[in-house]
Amino acid sequence: ASSSTSSSSDGDDAAAASSAPSAPSDPTLRTVTGPVVTRFPPEPNGYLHLGHAKAVCFNFAVSRMFEGGVCHMRLDDTNPAKEELEYVESILEDVRWVQRGLWDATEGEGEGEGK
Repeated sequence: ASSSTSSSSDGDDAAAASSAPSAPSDPTLRTVTGPVVTRFPPEPNGYLHLGHAKAVCFNFAVSRMFEGGVCHMRLDDTNPAKEELEYVESILEDVRWVQRGLWDATEGEGEGEGK
């Protein structure tokens, strides 16, 4: 005999995807008992790419999921000969841009404002 399982509706999935990040609710997962610290250490020897944007979103969002969490961003200077102020300024501008979009989307700010 087979048993059927119910799954959440598409509307529930859409609502969950658009909600702010939160700590895992599954009680079988290990409980985090302290602040979560993440980092984003780009090297200022070029412009950010899609992989960097993913890392920004992940690291800053995970740190916000837990009370007292923090994400450290530091520019990794392991190769100073290739670093230029143009890249430093570009990285800082891009990280701020990605964060604005991430927090606006998860907190409901800017919804309904269209192009």
